[in-house]
Amino acid sequence: MAKTTHIILSAAVAGALLLSLAVFIYVNLPPPQTEQDSTTPLVPSTTLLTVSFNGSYTNYTLDDLEALEPITGSGGYIKTKVLPTVSTTGPFEYTGVPLLVLLEHLQGLPNNYSITVTSIDNYSRTYTLSEIKGIVPMYNDAGEVLESGEVTMVLVYKENDEYINDTDVGPLRIAYVDEGAFTPSEFWLKMVTLIEVTPGT
Repeated sequence: MAKTTHIILSAAVAGALLLSLAVFIYVNLPPPQTEQDSTTPLVPSTTLLTVSFNGSYTNYTLDDLEALEPITGSGGYIKTKVLPTVSTTGPFEYTGVPLLVLLEHLQGLPNNYSITVTSIDNYSRTYTLSEIKGIVPMYNDAGEVLESGEVTMVLVYKENDEYINDTDVGPLRIAYVDEGAFTPSEFWLKMVTLIEVTPGT
């Protein structure tokens, strides 16, 4: 009888330990991952962009950028370094602020200037005033250079009417839009966080 009681007690203790372990694991499980709703921005009121000019810095949240005369247009990019092999992305519909509109808010902006755009991972590219005005090479989907036409350089926060919540691309990026032309991929800087304006000589 004593032996039977010992077995029952051992089983009860083991059961209690297993139950305690199960409760501990459940309590410490990470919360379930939910898919980010791309109709809602990740950080609407956080500073996403800083514009530097003449020793002054202006910070912009997404709310600020959306208030600056946004435009919507279609565009895509082509990897010109692999031509004549054609490798394109898009065209997609983009919404954002034209760079000329963004920069016209700077006091004392000179007639001639360039900008250096820096991404979150510290990659940077300098754009001439001509490139800011959209004077860049344009291609069709066959990789052929277009003889005429113009595009608009835009700091975009939406692609196909959805916020760019992909942190490997957005939340801000540079795009060139019109009615669907392709422009060189090296102009399409991702993860934009800083724009520095340098007066020309």
